[in-house]
Parts: sequence; structure tokens; C-alpha cells
Amino acid sequence: MKKAFLFLGVSITMILAACGDTKESTEDKEDSDANVSTEVSATETVNAEDSDQKDETEKTENKSEDKADGTSTKALPQGENLLKEDIVFEYEDGDIVMTINHAEFTKEFASSTGDDKRSIISDKEIYLHLSGTISNDTLDSFSYGHQLGSVKFKAIYDNKHEFDFLATTESLDGSKLEGASIDSLQEQNFHLYSQVPLPVSERDNSLVLVVIDSEGEHEIVLR
Repeated sequence: MKKAFLFLGVSITMILAACGDTKESTEDKEDSDANVSTEVSATETVNAEDSDQKDETEKTENKSEDKADGTSTKALPQGENLLKEDIVFEYEDGDIVMTINHAEFTKEFASSTGDDKRSIISDKEIYLHLSGTISNDTLDSFSYGHQLGSVKFKAIYDNKHEFDFLATTESLDGSKLEGASIDSLQEQNFHLYSQVPLPVSERDNSLVLVVIDSEGEHEIVLR
């Protein structure tokens, strides 16, 4: 009987010890899982921060590239220049000077800043567009490029087809295309444009600019 009680006591002691080991093992496992979870969360946070930093860096680089290649600029690129050299006209004893430095065929042109534009919608026509500067050193305004202007312009294609030009003067800040005149003591950019059939730009037939003023007609060969 005494041996039986002794065996029972030993068995109970072993069972309690086993339970204690199991509890400790469970607690150790939970602590380990918590550590793993903490490490994963920290890793995810670092990865997220790295991703955000990478995205921000890419945005900054893209903005820098856009600024470098001039994509933010509004002004339109000019087409091939038909002129081999500048064309200069002087009036009023040299007090009014017009300089044409670019002649092109284009579907659209704009003011120097690109804020104001003229466009052709038709796919059968194109602008013959001339641009340059005009200075007025007199005390009177000077008008040009229309029927009542002091100077008028037209183009003759293939020695027989005539096209009249319209004119516009840029505002002093280059943001607007305004009337065909220039005030006294000013220097501004101007544009002459004529809407011509598309074949005029595609063929090699002759093309002549005619300037009409008080002294008569003056011809400049464009092509």
C-alpha cells in the first residue's frame, strides 16, 4: 500500500512537470511568433518607405528631364526656313525698318510665348508664314500688311497664282497676336501669313514674295 502511494506521487509529479514544459514551450513559441511578426512589419515598413522614396526620386528626375528637354515651353518649333538670308526694308528715311528672318510652310504659328496661335483646320491648305521684327522710330504709328497699310505683301506661285498676305503684330510682351500696326518709338515682332493650297508647299514651282509700297513693287525670290 505504501508502495502504491509512492508510485502515485511520482506519477503526479511527472505529469505536472510535463505540463510545465508544455506551457513553457507554448509561451516560447508565442514569443517567437511575435518576434517574427515584428520583424516582418519592420521589413514591410522599410520596403514601403524605400518604394515611396524611389517613386518621389523618379518624379523628380522626370520633372528635371522635362525641364531639360524644354517640353514645358509653349512656343511652337519653326519649320524649315525658305530664306537664305534676312530680308530688310527701310521706310521714312530709315526710321522704319522691317526685317524678315524666317519664311516657312506651316499649319500653325504662334506668338513668341506660344500663348496666342493661328491654325488651319483644313487638310487641303497650309500657311505660307513669314516672321521678323519691325521698328518704328517716328512719332506716328505705322500700319502694314492690309489694303489701307503703307506696305502690302503678296505671293506669286508658278508665275501666275497670287495670294495676299495678312499681318499681325505681337504685343510688347510677346503673348498676343494683335493688329497690323506698330506704335511710335516701338520695336516688336510681326507675322505675315497667307493661306495657300497644300500643293504650293509640296512642289518645286517658283515662289516669289512681292512687297508693294509707295515706290512700287519689289520682288524677292523665295523658291
